[in-house]
Amino acid sequence: MENIIEIKERKELLKMVDDLIERPDKIKSSILLKNHWVALPMESGSHFDEKQAEKIAEALSALKVKIVYAIQSELWDNSELEIYKFIPTKEEILNFSANSRSSYFVLFSKELSFLIVCSVYDFFVVAGTKEFVTKSSGNDLEASRKQFLNFAQDSYWDNDDKAQFMKVYNYYIDFG
Repeated sequence: MENIIEIKERKELLKMVDDLIERPDKIKSSILLKNHWVALPMESGSHFDEKQAEKIAEALSALKVKIVYAIQSELWDNSELEIYKFIPTKEEILNFSANSRSSYFVLFSKELSFLIVCSVYDFFVVAGTKEFVTKSSGNDLEASRKQFLNFAQDSYWDNDDKAQFMKVYNYYIDFG
């Protein structure tokens, strides 16, 4: 994983992020609609576990993605944000996850063939073609949505957490 420090490239990538998401972790509906993308929230305690990293790496390989950009999407000054690029292998995805789990991040390719938004709240969102999202989840969309709904409504969560997760679920249900 390489840290991007060159100012011009950082500005270009941060501009892309501002066009894609509402910081820190909501994909703009205009991007989903424009690209006819499916979006799926998925449970995860630390961005990606091994199985998720493997599925995402396989889905990115099928898209022929060579480089993934990972941009911290906190509500901070842009000069303070971490920006990385890496080859989308299972190992590199796990390395990214281990080094970024306490921050919001958005992952994408410069071709914008997919988008993954990582939250600090036990979930991430995968967006792209139906095929990409299905491969990334390792399950059909309906089953994956049901898994997230069950997670969101789990008795473990307090009412505020449940409300937050249901807000995520309800926002993305229209994109898929």
